[in-house]
Amino acid sequence: MIIGFSGRTASGKSAVSRAVATHYGALWVSFGDYVRAEAKRRGLVDDRPVLQDLGEALITDGWEQFCARVVGQVAWDGQGMLVVDGIRHLGAIEALRARARFTLIYVE
Repeated sequence: MIIGFSGRTASGKSAVSRAVATHYGALWVSFGDYVRAEAKRRGLVDDRPVLQDLGEALITDGWEQFCARVVGQVAWDGQGMLVVDGIRHLGAIEALRARARFTLIYVE
């Protein structure tokens, strides 16, 4: 099962998603952390417009591949629960839904 968290910037989704993952002993992964790590690897500044542009560039190969790289940050075997933080696009929801039973939680 995958539980995805979405919400506006600074809504608390990361804190809530981490707490849920900890409570259930689930793996936790973040779209934002993946994009920030990729920016660092490429020598880019950690700046919102730069990260947004990079995020758009990273999905040019498609949502399935992008989500596979994000999920690949942790050793999820597809059997246990995975908590995914920072979902912002319908394409990501569809790609994650294709991997496992999926629930989206919006944090306001």
